[in-house]
Amino acid sequence: EMSTNMSDHDYAFKVLVLGDSSVGKSSLIRRFHSNVFDKRLPTTIGVDFFIHDLEVDGKKVKLHLWDTAGEERFRQNGLTSSYYRGAQGALMVFSLSSRKSFENIQTHWLEEFYQKSSGSDTVTVLVGNKCDLEDKREVDEDDIREFAELNSMCWLETSAKDCTNVKEAFETMAYKLCESHEQYLSFSSENSIGPSSFTLHGAYGVPEQTEGYCSGCTSTS
Repeated sequence: EMSTNMSDHDYAFKVLVLGDSSVGKSSLIRRFHSNVFDKRLPTTIGVDFFIHDLEVDGKKVKLHLWDTAGEERFRQNGLTSSYYRGAQGALMVFSLSSRKSFENIQTHWLEEFYQKSSGSDTVTVLVGNKCDLEDKREVDEDDIREFAELNSMCWLETSAKDCTNVKEAFETMAYKLCESHEQYLSFSSENSIGPSSFTLHGAYGVPEQTEGYCSGCTSTS
């Protein structure tokens, strides 16, 4: 169980970054974690691991970020299940310039995460990366919105290259994880009759300046 109360943080969550090879998963993590971008970044082999601390409504949150290989030949090895085990959240990343990578979120990544993560209260955020390549776009915003709403997911369009919504994507994940954890604690308490209220920043849990939407989130306005 990654959700723990320690002296240096209130919560810790295991978050996977999933999606096809070359959609920019590693670049998103490195931009968020270290504010660097390297277009020559090699393909991830197996898994890379990062720890990032941030604050959510006064709570100290530690995100354990797992950068997983997207290539089929790496997904077929026996280590895959161990990556998923105990994960509480996943960023589902596709490239806006690759229709196939978006379709694979629908046909492969989302289902595999739900099957192997073993948790019923997991959080998923849909991320369309490479929004800076607008002239190469192959995925319409309406299609993203429809899929996100169907699966009750927050979604954002990002660019690891120019920083667009990168911080917001990971912060949205952190907010939703904390919200889910607070609801779990509320349901488990004898003193509560329902989920605790949890204020998310922005109209749908995403900072207001971002291009994105959280299906199923209550507006704070």
